[in-house]
Amino acid sequence: MQVILSVDKAMERWLAHPQALPFMSTTGVTQDRLGMQCISSHGQQQAWQCSVLEHPAVDARYTLLMVESFSRYCMLLPFAKRPTLTDVETDFIARYIEDLTRFAVASGRLRRDQVNQLFHQFMAQSRDYRWWQNCDQAVHGQLLDYQCSLMRLLVDSGSSYLRAEQAQEMADYFNANDTSAPQGQAASRTSFLPVERFLQDGLYRYAQGMAVAPFASNAAGDFANPYNSNIEIGKNKDNVMSFRPPNKT
Repeated sequence: MQVILSVDKAMERWLAHPQALPFMSTTGVTQDRLGMQCISSHGQQQAWQCSVLEHPAVDARYTLLMVESFSRYCMLLPFAKRPTLTDVETDFIARYIEDLTRFAVASGRLRRDQVNQLFHQFMAQSRDYRWWQNCDQAVHGQLLDYQCSLMRLLVDSGSSYLRAEQAQEMADYFNANDTSAPQGQAASRTSFLPVERFLQDGLYRYAQGMAVAPFASNAAGDFANPYNSNIEIGKNKDNVMSFRPPNKT
């Protein structure tokens, strides 16, 4: 599976890597649209828009923001120094499988005794990371909304950076709230929960043969393909955990 990491200019300058990332482009794109391509996820690909929130220099701390195109699921990864591409990939994978596991169990889609199987199936699937200097304007707009919320939290709490637990609390808060996306970015203009679509996408990819009724989409016990236009996606809120806004004190 390909993992597209679309990086805006701020993050491209911040990353510790030996040479500039290539611009994402398609045939016929004019020079003024170079690096401003739409990204999308599908059955063989996940696409994430990324940026960074730099905290005051005295603290030398940073928060990496990642928003996935289909689900608008948000990850917040704190760093104490500029990471390499490999550092980001490693932290991303660790956060992804941890979130997928806890939400799958909390929602009742998987049992606790299935966690090890999920982990092994996840690790057995290869991921081909593709880094691009690019900014999908629609996904990046939502990312900027999250960034503004983070800045307000820091001001209100009198903090200069997010601790790891604060970053996770804020990400959970963002992902448990209704959002919407233009057609072509997340397949619908109707509202949906990012955490619900994140689960549908992740379990379809990594939990083959592990679904039980009512979540199994066929006799083999596979989860439904969220990219199949014949099914409704992202609207079931009954099996998703509820989160409180993070404590600002």
